[in-house]
Amino acid sequence: MLLQVDLLHLKPTSTALTYDSSYATQLAWDIHAGNLYARTLNLGDETGTWKRFALSTEIPTDFVSAANGGTFGGDLTIEHANTPSIKLKDTTDPDLEVRIRAANSYGYFEVDNTNTSGSSRLQMKIDGVNTAIFYPNSFQTNTMIRIHDEDTPGVLDIKRKNTGGSILNGEDIGRIDFIAQDTVDVTTETDIARIIVEADGDYSSTSKKSRY
Repeated sequence: MLLQVDLLHLKPTSTALTYDSSYATQLAWDIHAGNLYARTLNLGDETGTWKRFALSTEIPTDFVSAANGGTFGGDLTIEHANTPSIKLKDTTDPDLEVRIRAANSYGYFEVDNTNTSGSSRLQMKIDGVNTAIFYPNSFQTNTMIRIHDEDTPGVLDIKRKNTGGSILNGEDIGRIDFIAQDTVDVTTETDIARIIVEADGDYSSTSKKSRY
């Protein structure tokens, strides 16, 4: 904040920084009031309007710095019209970047969106327990999955979408695999049972028979 003032009665100590033959930048420190002033000095008639810089003698101690971090005591809001985001980057080779951002009607939580780090995953931990892990092509939960709604039935949709043609007889529509593993005999994940729903004939607009 700059305030125009008259320094004629203050008689501050000052220094002038000449940048051409006509003008100079003059700084002044008022030792009585503890204020800093500046003006553009006309070297011809030694005139110029002083402006005071509002200074605080208190050094803040609750700031967040790029070098040392810090803690916010209140809410943090990032608001603008160009996809506001928060980026977390681990520079251990290879770099891993996690970003939270908002764009239009979408919210994004991205892990390694540039695919620079192999075997990336998103892990959720609640109360010290690894609750769920998101992989690029699968999702794993270490607890039960519960689908709950009020006044309407809970729904689990398993979908197949063919992008190159019709769904044909015998093609799987969806399946549920039951997998077992132990530390003695079945030491790797092994399918021990499966429920499959498959097309019972080629699908058409009037025929969508299925079997399991």
